[in-house]
Amino acid sequence: MIRERRPAGATRRIGPGGSFVGFACAVLALLIWSGWFAVTRISVTRTLGPGDIVAFRLVGGALALLPPFLPQIGAIPRRSWADGAAMSLLWGAPFALLVALGVQLTSAAHAAPLTPATMLVFAGMIAWAAFGEFPGRQRLLGFTVIAAGVVMLNRSFADHGGATARAGDAALLGGAVMWDTYTIRLRRSGMKTVQAAAMVCLYSLVIYVPCYALSGVQKLTAAPLPEILLQFVYQGAGRRGCTAGL
Repeated sequence: MIRERRPAGATRRIGPGGSFVGFACAVLALLIWSGWFAVTRISVTRTLGPGDIVAFRLVGGALALLPPFLPQIGAIPRRSWADGAAMSLLWGAPFALLVALGVQLTSAAHAAPLTPATMLVFAGMIAWAAFGEFPGRQRLLGFTVIAAGVVMLNRSFADHGGATARAGDAALLGGAVMWDTYTIRLRRSGMKTVQAAAMVCLYSLVIYVPCYALSGVQKLTAAPLPEILLQFVYQGAGRRGCTAGL
């Protein structure tokens, strides 16, 4: 992959049109992300399970990202393929399974503030450990406030949910750590976001979907068609495609 080099100190100019598109994608991704927990909760507490949600995510994402990606395969260096394999273990099926399981064991209202908030804290801590990037006093204060809020939220929820709630929290926190590690790995690889997302879909599709098909799809065949279509569009083409576009 050939990357554009700019002179030291040069800044990238973004026209009015590009800025508008960027903000529009950011807002759309925010809406899709915030609704993801609720949409996932609808199915994992009714007909479908976490494994089905992951299959929708991978197949739908592959249909959205692979067509423009496949013609570029020949130009991708070997190192990028190795990075893609590592990132597929972080943002692929394992991440989606952990978060879907956490939503199933807790609630959408609990998972929605817990996972994104802890992502911010873990990202700062990982960047500090991996790159020596000290977050600074203001960020440390923000991390402290977030951590205090998460502790209070978890204590209140765990008192009512018991061991099940704690297991759900562990799954959600594990997903947050995996997401942050993925972003750090992506940064170090130098790959484009869309390219990395397409690689994650490709690797995960090849490994996960055959195992999913062999394990049985009884829940999928029992689910109503509108629910299947909702999850397929939202989990795959919607959430994966728009988030990768950022």
